[in-house]
Parts: sequence; structure tokens; C-alpha cells
Amino acid sequence: MEYQKWLAQALRDLRTAENSLNSGDYYACAFWAQQAVEKALKALLISRGKVVKGHDLVELGYIIRDELRIDVSRIMDYLRELTMHYTVSRYTDALMGYHTKYILRVRLGMPLRWLGRWLNG
Repeated sequence: MEYQKWLAQALRDLRTAENSLNSGDYYACAFWAQQAVEKALKALLISRGKVVKGHDLVELGYIIRDELRIDVSRIMDYLRELTMHYTVSRYTDALMGYHTKYILRVRLGMPLRWLGRWLNG
């Protein structure tokens, strides 16, 4: 099934994000964490017959809330924050240094653990 392919790729992206976090490659962790969450959310949508384009995690969260009637209130702050880290990770001159060494290490650890538990059942 198509959603299983998306979920399998989300798990691979999560593993890459965790490896990047552990090796100190924080910009890469932000990128791959966003990719993992995006693919996991899209897998959920596809499993319910909804194909959605776009990369905005917050928008995907709203679609899941509004169209699938699933409460995503507990993760919306993570989706907002991860979207911001992902955007910053793509530009070499955006908040490097303090941002990558402190915020990503501390703040991405929790969503990655949450995502890992969610994806692994």
C-alpha cells in the first residue's frame, strides 16, 4: 500500500535525523527530522484516502485535524518549531552557531523521541 511506503521512508529519515543529532550535525538533524514528520503525516493522510501536496507541517496538522477529525493539539507546537528549524537549516547564514548548538540539540531531542515512539507503535 502507498501509505506504507511513506511510513517506511519516514522511519529511514528519522534514523538519519537521530544519527545527525548524535554526531552533532544539527542542521542535518533539523532537515531530516522535518522530512520524517512530513512523510509520517502524509502517510496518515494517504491511509485515509487523502493526498496532500506541500511541506508545511502546521498546514498538514490542520488538515489532519479538520478533515480526519484527529486531535493534533499536543503536537502543533512541535510542528511549528520543527518547520522553523527546517527552514533555518537550509540557509547557511541563518542563525548558525548558537541556534544549531543549543536549540537543535535540546529542542529536537523531544520531538524525535515522540516521533520514534509514534512511528514504531
